[in-house]
Amino acid sequence: KFIEDNNLDYYDGLSAYTSTRISFQSMLNLDYKFTSLSSSEQFLDYSKLYPEGMKTNSINKYLLIDILNSLKYKILWEGPPFPGSCNQFNLNLCIEKNSNFLKNFIYRFVLNKHILKIFFYNTPFNEIYYRTGINKYFKNIYSEYQENDTIGKFIKKTEKNFNFNNGPYFFLIHHMSPHAPYLYNSDCSKREPNDDDEKELFHEGYDYAYQCVLKKIKLLIEYINSKDENSIVVIQGDHGADFG
Repeated sequence: KFIEDNNLDYYDGLSAYTSTRISFQSMLNLDYKFTSLSSSEQFLDYSKLYPEGMKTNSINKYLLIDILNSLKYKILWEGPPFPGSCNQFNLNLCIEKNSNFLKNFIYRFVLNKHILKIFFYNTPFNEIYYRTGINKYFKNIYSEYQENDTIGKFIKKTEKNFNFNNGPYFFLIHHMSPHAPYLYNSDCSKREPNDDDEKELFHEGYDYAYQCVLKKIKLLIEYINSKDENSIVVIQGDHGADFG
C-alpha cells in the first residue's frame, strides 16, 4: 500500500553478487562487469573496489559519476564506518564538511579501530589490553547503532541547514542494515546482540532489523517528498545475507 500510495515501483529479483564491494562497484560502473568471482584477480585489489574507489583520484573513472558530472550534479555520500564513508575516503563528498585537520584525523582513527584490533591481534599488547581491563574504555568508542543508521544520519544532516535548491544533488546513501551484529529492534530501538546470533541462520536479530529498515525506508521517502516532490529515489539491496 505504501508503494502504491507513493507512486513507486517494486521489482522482484536476485542480487547479482554477495559482496558490497562488487555490487557498489558495478552500480557505479553501470555495468555487470564481474562474471567470475573466484578466478578474477580484480577482487584481490581492494584499491580498485568500493569504498576505496571513492577516493578523489579514482571516483571520476566511474561511468555513473561521469554522467552526473556532465549534468552538473553535486555528489554527496553518506555511509557507515565499515566498509567505509566519506570521512575516511573522500571529504569532498561529505554532507557536513569539517576543515579541521585534527578533528578529521581523530574521527578517522576512531572509525578505523578495527584495523588496530587486527594489527595487535597476535602481539603481547592484545593480552595486556584485555587482562588489564583497558578494553572496557574502548569498547564503545563509537556507536555502530548510530553510525550504521545512515538514513537517520542523512536526514539529521540535511533537515535544518541544508538547501536542496542549491542542487541538483545525487545522494549515495549506504544503509548498513539488516546486517550483523543486528543492532536494531523492530521499532528501531537499540538491540543488544546475544550468543544465539552466532548460532542461528535465520534468527530474530535479522528479522527485527529488517522490520526496522522498512520503517526507515518509509521515513526516507516521506522526507525526500517533503523536500522535492519531483525527486527520483532508487532503493536496492546490495547483496543477500550469507545464509548458505
